[in-house]
Amino acid sequence: MKILFIALALVTFSTLSIADEPQKPFTDMTYVELQQVDKESLSKAEKKTYKKAYKAAQKAQKKAEKARIKAERKAEKARKKEEKALLKAQRKREKAIKKKMKSVNRFYAKTRRVDDEFSANIQVRGPKVFVETSFLKALNGPVPKYALVSLIDPQTHEHSLNLYVSTSKTEYEVNISYLKAFAISLDEYAEQNGIWSHFSRAVLRGGVRRNVLLAQKYADPCSPVVCTFTEDYIVELQTVDLESALAQKTTLAIKMTSDKRIDPIVVYIPYDYLVGYGLKLADVSPSLAEIDRLAQNGRSFIMDGR
Repeated sequence: MKILFIALALVTFSTLSIADEPQKPFTDMTYVELQQVDKESLSKAEKKTYKKAYKAAQKAQKKAEKARIKAERKAEKARKKEEKALLKAQRKREKAIKKKMKSVNRFYAKTRRVDDEFSANIQVRGPKVFVETSFLKALNGPVPKYALVSLIDPQTHEHSLNLYVSTSKTEYEVNISYLKAFAISLDEYAEQNGIWSHFSRAVLRGGVRRNVLLAQKYADPCSPVVCTFTEDYIVELQTVDLESALAQKTTLAIKMTSDKRIDPIVVYIPYDYLVGYGLKLADVSPSLAEIDRLAQNGRSFIMDGR
């Protein structure tokens, strides 16, 4: 009997303790907590307060859910946009690589080996390319052209490297009748009127000097009043110039100047030209192992898109 009394007392104490425990205000409860409240045990006033708190929590819950969905959609949109940008960048990169490789292959294919039975040397002629210039300068007359040309002795494997540069100027309103009447040649006319450029110096990056030779100068057959005057130059380069540009994976730049007050010509031989030319050069002369190695590395470098 005594044990039963003690047990009853403990149950009564526990019940009183739970009942006396302070309840969390409805306004401080979360939406989930409000859903767990026993509404049947609430008084009329409590139900009114509960209903108001529940409605506000429900509204806040819907608002939060809406914000969550909006944030997810925004994140998904950003992810898709990033994927699209990455795909676009990848396609652009692949297109650039394809274009560069096509250019290398074109320069390789257009670089020709020339065997002459009357010469002890083999010629390797690169394709003729126009010098990069401004649109306005291009409007004023023919754009200069250049090409790399090598001479290889098949017996000694000695190798020389030259840059051929052709410059032209078109003169309008040339009085051909006057020149004929006074026996003035077109060469004299060009000299008297400052048409010939007389380039005499060539400089590479870093101030390295190279010799310049005038191969020929001539005037094309004139129309009644228009004549084109052409000068062909040879810049005596060295194999190390090609090797250096290939090693640095950059253009080979040559600046030609004159003692006359005329604009210099700056030739920038593209890296893809150098790679294609170097590959063909190594095919013709296996002794040029360093050029072959650098050109092969250059092709791999371009294919990797670096």
